[in-house]
Amino acid sequence: MAGSGGRLGWPARVAGSGGWVRGAAGSAAWKLQRFGCRLRSRGVPRVSNPSAAAPAKKGKGLLIVVVLLVLAGAGAGGWFAFGRSGAAEDADPAKAEAAPSLLYHALAPPFVVNLADVDVPRYLQAEVTITARDGKVIEALERHDPIVRNRLVLLFGQYTMAALQQRSDKERLQAEALTEVRAVLAEHGEQAEVESLFFTSLVTQ
Repeated sequence: MAGSGGRLGWPARVAGSGGWVRGAAGSAAWKLQRFGCRLRSRGVPRVSNPSAAAPAKKGKGLLIVVVLLVLAGAGAGGWFAFGRSGAAEDADPAKAEAAPSLLYHALAPPFVVNLADVDVPRYLQAEVTITARDGKVIEALERHDPIVRNRLVLLFGQYTMAALQQRSDKERLQAEALTEVRAVLAEHGEQAEVESLFFTSLVTQ
């Protein structure tokens, strides 16, 4: 290969392709060196290893993403836990307003009523208990006890023994008795309402 000539260091004549490659590489290196000198003279900092800076930036960016994901997960977990605890507090019956206790009032003495049978004398014996959640209802029942008992005696006396054989028959009588008791209290201006009525004993003979 002949000697290289020219100001930029390009070879004047290359014997073969291999000589051309070496000459081109040397010229490129010389150009980069001069370019670097110009940059430093203008105050541009020198990057000793540009390829090492890229992984560092990439690693830092990945770390930021991981931290954000962790914070997001913690926030979601806190919201979920707070929501569940809040729902549990709302559903906690101990913290909610307690419902009034159920009060029981037995009508005494038990009822003994002749049934409507005409062929053979039949009678009904019944023990009745009324429930309410307001003590005022119990007081009202005690005040109007004679009227309540009269209404129930008239109701029971309308039935025959055959009309009280099935469970559905007894449940119908129970519902009608509750309606009569509520009607008595309403007729006398009592605002509190009876909740239910039960037969604690019911015998026909």
